[in-house]
Amino acid sequence: MNFVRQMKISPCNVLSQTPIVSSILNTNNNLVCYQCVRWSRHKPRWLPVAKTKMYRIPARKEYPEEQTAELLTWFNNYRTQMKALHLYLAEKQKAQETGPEVIAERLRQEELKYVECMQINDEWNASVARSREARLAGEAEERRQKIAADIAERERARMEKIRGIEVAVRREKELSKTFITRENIDEAIEKALNERVDFNFCIDLKGNIYKGLRARPDLASDNPSPQKLEAESA
Repeated sequence: MNFVRQMKISPCNVLSQTPIVSSILNTNNNLVCYQCVRWSRHKPRWLPVAKTKMYRIPARKEYPEEQTAELLTWFNNYRTQMKALHLYLAEKQKAQETGPEVIAERLRQEELKYVECMQINDEWNASVARSREARLAGEAEERRQKIAADIAERERARMEKIRGIEVAVRREKELSKTFITRENIDEAIEKALNERVDFNFCIDLKGNIYKGLRARPDLASDNPSPQKLEAESA
């Protein structure tokens, strides 16, 4: 085991070559892994060194020189072969990554990927363009309808204003017949002097209005109308 530690070989690999462990592994194929328990026959690992063995220096085991030299030679050969294998695999990997064929294939894959990306981008652009055109067409239609509605509303307001102006013009024309002008001013003055206007009136408890200075409700019978009293007073 000391030689195994010097050669940095796992003890489990050595134990797996023993007859007992080999028989266990061969009979039970369902074992995923196995672990050697050190304290199955000895004390647990976490216990300290016994006081009687605290300062004892165990003697180093001696192995035959021929055996040690032979195992060391085998280990050196194994390490050399594994190092050569690692270098060979590294060179093969580097050749696969940097070779002319690999570079050409990589460029071809990149070109295909670029073409695919451009195709997807063109499809996206076309889809966005279609949606944008549909949106702009809808907005233009809405704007056209709004402009038409505004024009109709302004036309209706203009026509309403024109009708109001026409009504006002007709009313003023009708009123213009009673205006005092240079031609009929003498007639208007004569009419104003001849006509008698009485602004006096009275109201009874029932709310009837009797116009005229000499209008007297107590002289009327059967609730005469104000027009009758005014005619009588005249």
